[in-house]
Amino acid sequence: YEGPGSSLAKPGNDVFKTGTIPAAGRWRLIWDGTNVTNLRYSVSAPGELYIIGGDVNLGSWDNSISNASIPQFSYLGNGQWKVTVTVSGPSEFKLIMEKGNWDMLYGQGAGGLMQLRHYDNDPPSFSFPSAGTYTVNVDEYNQTISY
Repeated sequence: YEGPGSSLAKPGNDVFKTGTIPAAGRWRLIWDGTNVTNLRYSVSAPGELYIIGGDVNLGSWDNSISNASIPQFSYLGNGQWKVTVTVSGPSEFKLIMEKGNWDMLYGQGAGGLMQLRHYDNDPPSFSFPSAGTYTVNVDEYNQTISY
């Protein structure tokens, strides 16, 4: 693995090069096959998900590794995630997979589905309509979000 945007070369290198096999646990491996002659992938560890947005309780769009105010989802298994957050007013937000990294995140897609930002496209934000406490449920396998 050589960082976000790594490419596979024929006849097919291992995703994890010798000596860099990850520790046991959850890992997120996302494949980008939009260009079949240049397959790309990204690995994020340890398989986490965070909600970040404009409200101070959502990290104020400050995606630095040390920002403790970015809420972290709890993993429920089977691609299901859950977090409860309180916002002080209408707030836009996105879901990031790694603090300090904007390369892979989820935004709002068509038909109420999540859209993955993978390398170059940046989907619109989700939004909480008003102040209040929201429980956000994410299903990564089906690309759905509810709150």
